[in-house]
Amino acid sequence: MPRQVGLIYDGLPERRGPMRRRRQRHRLEGSNARSGTDRSRRSSKKRLPQAGRSSNEVPLRASVLPHQHGTRRGTETFDFEEGYRQGLYDGGDAKVEKFIPEQMILPELTIDDVIQAGIQSLSSSFIPIMTTAEVYQELDEALENARPFSLVRLGDGELLTLAHDTVMPVEQVRRWGWFLPYAGVHLPDSQVRIDLARAISRANIVGVPMSRHPSYQGLLFPVLRYYGIDYRRLNLAWSTVNYALNEEGRLRRLLTGRKVLLVGNETPGMAKYLQGQGIQIQGNVAPVHGVSDVPRVMNQIAHFDFDIAFVSAGIAAVILCVRIADELSKVALDMGHLTNKITSGELSLT
Repeated sequence: MPRQVGLIYDGLPERRGPMRRRRQRHRLEGSNARSGTDRSRRSSKKRLPQAGRSSNEVPLRASVLPHQHGTRRGTETFDFEEGYRQGLYDGGDAKVEKFIPEQMILPELTIDDVIQAGIQSLSSSFIPIMTTAEVYQELDEALENARPFSLVRLGDGELLTLAHDTVMPVEQVRRWGWFLPYAGVHLPDSQVRIDLARAISRANIVGVPMSRHPSYQGLLFPVLRYYGIDYRRLNLAWSTVNYALNEEGRLRRLLTGRKVLLVGNETPGMAKYLQGQGIQIQGNVAPVHGVSDVPRVMNQIAHFDFDIAFVSAGIAAVILCVRIADELSKVALDMGHLTNKITSGELSLT
């Protein structure tokens, strides 16, 4: 029997099925150099005996040793790294290659260099976002002058609701927005689309997501375009401005010395907390059963005397804030999950 000595790594075990075939296709770059490497690798199985090794020594492929521990884990790691590397290429340098003229190369510039240069050339297309200090100043002046004012925030829930049966099929929105019933929307609902779009166009400040993810800015501008809302005419802040106001101590300043109304399911606990902080709470309106409950909630809100409404009611908060400003001439803030986090003790009023 031939004596087995030495291990020659000759690739991972062959895996069958469509995933393996797709990876093989993706790795084919079409260059002669790569093809030559592949041929060389394949030919290693038939290599001649090396010097110092007897002709009856049979090299083993490490990847097919019986009972080799860690092979599966190693394969999975390799698959992940290969997929990540290929995805990084497909989403970056492969796109750049499409725009490089024929018979030209772009040496020594990384994809980050290319993106930075491109971004700088697009500076005239930038749209300014209000700072937290600017948002605070607008809110404070509205309160000082008893002027109606609404701040709303758009996340994936609001954007997916606006997108359903408009820029996206409702079936796809249901898959992406599996959480929408929790946020107070049951699709399809054409009326809530109209109400949301109207509220956004009338809000004094609109918080928008930082992320260019398909569910965030990837949806923001298509839905605004669909509803004829010119984002250049909106006062834009980040959708996380509620957290920024608190982190910088500005939220406490807005609430101190003002009559505050809390609206949303978590408001009983929030009322107790804020009262302990010396904030004057006029009352709380709870629960809010989604966007369909807005008319009833507005009727309750109208019975309170307050300066500022602190609204945490899912997607309904956008509509409520604008209606509070328009119909009751008050200041209303869409505070979202900040209320939950303060009530649970995860955050505190700074």
